[in-house]
Amino acid sequence: MKVLITSAGVGDVHKIKSTWVPQNISNVEVDFKRFDNTNYPSRENSLHPRLKAKIFRMLAWEEYPGYDYYMWMDSTIHMVKTKAVEYALNSLGSADICIFHHPERTTVRQEVDYVESLMTDGYQYMIKRYNGERMRDQLDHYNKDVNYVDDLLVATGCFIYSSKLVENRDYNIMKEWFYHNAYWSIQDQISFPYLLKKFGVNYNWFDTGIYDNPYFQFDMNLYRTQQ
Repeated sequence: MKVLITSAGVGDVHKIKSTWVPQNISNVEVDFKRFDNTNYPSRENSLHPRLKAKIFRMLAWEEYPGYDYYMWMDSTIHMVKTKAVEYALNSLGSADICIFHHPERTTVRQEVDYVESLMTDGYQYMIKRYNGERMRDQLDHYNKDVNYVDDLLVATGCFIYSSKLVENRDYNIMKEWFYHNAYWSIQDQISFPYLLKKFGVNYNWFDTGIYDNPYFQFDMNLYRTQQ
C-alpha cells in the first residue's frame, strides 16, 4: 500500500516550515512531497501562486499516479506522531475521503459573509487573498441548484482520500474542484461542500476538530507568518 502526502508553499516569500514525523506502519509506504518555487517553478505568465498551490491540494493524483491514498496538509500543520497516517487511514475506512468539520462555521453562506465582512473592515490578509474573487456570485449559483442544501462546511486544510475517488480521471470531484477554484474563486471552502453533494461522495469525518487533533497539530504561529 502506498500513501502520498503533499504540502505546498509557493508564494514569493512563503516557505514550508511545518514538521512531519516519519511514519511507522507495517506494509505501508509513505512518501512526503513538499513543493515551493525551488522544486516547482512558477508559470509567471499564466498561474497565480495561490491557484498554483491548488494543484497539490486537488491534483496530486494527476501529478503522481499509482498511489492508493493521497493526503493533503496545509503548510501550517505539523504531523506530530508516528502513527498519524495510520490514524488517518483508519478514520477513512472504506469511505472515499475523510475530512474535518469547519471549526467555526457550518454553512457556505456563513463563510462568504465572514470573508466579505473582514474585507469590508479592511483586513489585509483577506483582501490580498480574495479581492476580486466571485464568491457571492458563486454562492448564488450554487443556491440556484434545487438539489443543493447549504448545511455543510469543511476545513480543507487537511484531508485524506482513496484513489477510488479519482478512478474516473476525466470527471471527478477533485478535478471539478480545481475548475471551480479557477472559474469562481480560490476560496476552496466555498466550492467543496457543493461538490461533495453533487458527486455523491462517500465521506467520513475525523473524530476531532482540525485545531485539537493529537496527530495533526495546527500551528497558529506559522499561520500568522503568512498574513
